[in-house]
Amino acid sequence: MAQQSNTRTGVAAEELAQRISALTGFDNNDIDGREEATPSSSNPSLLSSPEHQPGRVGAPRTGDATLRRRRPSDDLIPDPMILQDLETHARAIASDVDMCLRDLRGSLRGMSDLTLEFMQTYSSTIFSTCDNVDTAIKGQYKLIAKAEELSDAMQDAKKIAQQAKDMKRLVELLESRLVDEKSTSD
Repeated sequence: MAQQSNTRTGVAAEELAQRISALTGFDNNDIDGREEATPSSSNPSLLSSPEHQPGRVGAPRTGDATLRRRRPSDDLIPDPMILQDLETHARAIASDVDMCLRDLRGSLRGMSDLTLEFMQTYSSTIFSTCDNVDTAIKGQYKLIAKAEELSDAMQDAKKIAQQAKDMKRLVELLESRLVDEKSTSD
């Protein structure tokens, strides 16, 4: 059975080699690629090119370096596993790209959530600070108003203190007179 599939592959390879020869205009004289490929007579445009025209005997050919050597026909058949390998690698790459995009999406969502939380915290801190500053300013104005009331009240206290001093002085004068009168009467 394996021999039958090798025979089919060989026939397919030969067919493919013939098709390529017909398309390129070169005949393969040796499957191993040891002989130079020669232009076939099926494609006259190749015969008219200067590198393929016969030259003088012994004259160096200018196109020898540009002539291609034919590879064996087996090299022209692509490996059937290449497509499967390419598909496997393409799926792996697509999976990796998809995974990277998911990770990126998750990271961006996380960053957006953190940014939103930061902005909300910042906003609430600003509002709280503004409220506290307003409260502090109101408290300061109340303190100033109370201090003014106390200062006005202290003006009355100064008058009362002055009156108390005057009364004390009068009491001392009265006492001193009483003491003087008592000492004179004695």
